[in-house]
Amino acid sequence: MKARAPDQLSLEEMYHRTHHARTFRDSAIDKARRAEADAERGKRHEQHLCPWCYYFMRGRIAGQAFTEWTCAHCRGTFMHHNTATPRLCPACAATLEACADCCADIDLRDRRTLTKALRRRKKKP
Repeated sequence: MKARAPDQLSLEEMYHRTHHARTFRDSAIDKARRAEADAERGKRHEQHLCPWCYYFMRGRIAGQAFTEWTCAHCRGTFMHHNTATPRLCPACAATLEACADCCADIDLRDRRTLTKALRRRKKKP
């Protein structure tokens, strides 16, 4: 039997890669279905997250270190329990009806409250 080169693809490796790809695909489909149904909308709103961040970005990798961060709206300084800091503080996220993590509208819609709040911010010196 002929030995394969170290960098040559084996049937076993292809099997494992296929299994992982199938698992990732199935997970993405499941997350998309959950995001579309949005059964956890109340919990998602309590956390000030849009459907994308709540259903797809949960469990992201973060360093375990308290991290100081600045709110993108009020410019206040806050402390977060890890390095995956939000972009908006809870007060600003609630006022703007925006996602604390990515600053998108909390329901991925264009809303007048977001537009008005940003206009008020631009008028301030």
